[in-house]
Amino acid sequence: VQVTGVDELDSVKAIGPLIYDLDGKGNLRITDGATLAMRSTLDVTPKAIGTPDKPKKGGPQPLPTTVSQLLVSGHQVVIFGSETEVSKPVKGDPSATRAETSYLTVTFVDATDTAKPKVTDRVRIEGGLVSARMVDGEVRMVTTSNMADLGFVMPTTPTSVAKALEQNRRSVASSTAADWVPDWQRAGAEPAPLVPCERVYVPDTFSGVAMTSMVTFPAKSSTFKPVGTSILAPGTTLYAGLDTVAISSEVWVDPIDRERLKFDDWQTAIHEFRFTAGHEPGYEGSGIVDGSTIGQFAFGEIGSSLAVVTTKGAPWSQATDKRGVDLTVLKPDGKGKLAVTSKVKDLADGKGEVTAVRFVTDRVLVSTGLFGRQIVVIDVTDPAAPRRAGSVV
Repeated sequence: VQVTGVDELDSVKAIGPLIYDLDGKGNLRITDGATLAMRSTLDVTPKAIGTPDKPKKGGPQPLPTTVSQLLVSGHQVVIFGSETEVSKPVKGDPSATRAETSYLTVTFVDATDTAKPKVTDRVRIEGGLVSARMVDGEVRMVTTSNMADLGFVMPTTPTSVAKALEQNRRSVASSTAADWVPDWQRAGAEPAPLVPCERVYVPDTFSGVAMTSMVTFPAKSSTFKPVGTSILAPGTTLYAGLDTVAISSEVWVDPIDRERLKFDDWQTAIHEFRFTAGHEPGYEGSGIVDGSTIGQFAFGEIGSSLAVVTTKGAPWSQATDKRGVDLTVLKPDGKGKLAVTSKVKDLADGKGEVTAVRFVTDRVLVSTGLFGRQIVVIDVTDPAAPRRAGSVV
């Protein structure tokens, strides 16, 4: 795991003498690690929640549900998967395509009796899973919803651009709060908002039309009991410490522009949440850093501050030996923003992009250049004045 005490998702978990795994066919298997005898196999991919057993012709059609990752707390297993619902074409859609709505699924399994585990609850949540972590039996889950309720349409020809734009503007103008806040639902029940409207924040930094939700619930519960906070921004990468969580967003850029522009001034939006025992996740603020990141290991904590290592340019840029690498330290200013408190610029001396990062006690190790041929050591003993301590090639 990246942070001691913060468990991460996987398709297999070893808990004491038992091995829990997903077999790739929709089954949860529980195996005795000492004898390798399989104690039980349980199908954890029931039919899609939002569609009837026999869907009506022309109505919403289900696609196969899948399960892929799990967390285990004691004898309680929480399994994450997905399902997709295909509906009728949106009226007036120039492309005449059927809209698809993606859902994250969360299934609870009680494995107190390892020979007879049972599903105790299963829900679906509008959107997709960014990632999830578990701290002291509490699941911290991040989802992103792309506003399926707004019914955005896409132009397929130059002549349909104006029509699509007009309809999309109309959809936004006539929308309600319920259209923006993602829902969750269990079989046989009506959908409910994943977070209350008063727990939704709009960062000053715009990075796209999507709703990212930081949701917590106890893993040992037999049912889904979400408590959450949302921001109007997409979510790409999750870093999770014991108390601090950071979510990064790639700024949306038209695919046509991606081909013709170099994006040397590419920036990444970062959103910080903080956990306090007995409270919902608190939104601390958002900020901007120059460049792009390589994933969760690009983030870490230095004292009470969040730090991130970035490479100049866009995430899809070709590798080069002439890209700058920066370390930026951020801290909430109490007004909804993450302020830059210190920075080490071009720590690789223009010798290439980041290939790997590790935050260790009082140090940050950054591998840069082709095949990570240079390792730079940054001394962060003083978060307010990080410095390059040395390097090896």
